[in-house]
Amino acid sequence: MAATDPESLQPKQRCRCLDACLVASVASLFLLLLGTATAAALYINQIRTGLSEAPTPTPVGEPKEPQFAAIRAFEKQMLSAAYLGAIRSQLSNGTMKWAPKAYGTGKTVGSAYTFRNYENALEVQRTGSYFLYTNLQLTCTAGCSGGVVTVRFLATEEAEAGQQKEALRCRVELAQGSLAPHSRQCFGVVQLKSADKLSAHMELEGELRHWKLELDSGFGIFLVDGLGQDQPQADGSRTAAGGDRCKD
Repeated sequence: MAATDPESLQPKQRCRCLDACLVASVASLFLLLLGTATAAALYINQIRTGLSEAPTPTPVGEPKEPQFAAIRAFEKQMLSAAYLGAIRSQLSNGTMKWAPKAYGTGKTVGSAYTFRNYENALEVQRTGSYFLYTNLQLTCTAGCSGGVVTVRFLATEEAEAGQQKEALRCRVELAQGSLAPHSRQCFGVVQLKSADKLSAHMELEGELRHWKLELDSGFGIFLVDGLGQDQPQADGSRTAAGGDRCKD
């Protein structure tokens, strides 16, 4: 019986260790991505629920109700988030028009953002990673022709002499003669710098007659982690701060 050389077993042992480390790394990455996606979905749902359930404030002089506590809690969540709704139904090539939604005593643009109405752009006030999502709803009014609607969200980098980069793309294919409403949700994480401006641009392929964009369409954004030094607070002061997906 031949003697076993201990040194000959070392490469196999090292291979097993590398394989184990690789499997553990892949599993950890998968769990991290799954957790991020789940948290984002819950956060988006919470924002939508807050928008629909935010109570109307009582007139000045009346006693404060418990409902105001809910408004204040939602306002704190909205500091690092923003949501804009579509205000134009017509499909056309070019920059899309948006506007903030009203909720409670304010609007759906947190203090970490500035909405530039004349540019139809949302400016971020803090460098960091942002979760960007959009919901597009299109309806055929009668005898519609087919085509493709693509919405591209572009980030204008003010620090880089106005250069633009694509932050998110959402593509909707519309079938000819289809009377069923089309809904498309797209989302992704994008790196933005302070003073970067987000705008949405629509591109049309085909005739697309008698299609319209429902005004329930919109896009939202919230800060995932901030890398900058300026962090907006509820009172407007600042303190020191320590890949696209779509679905129908």
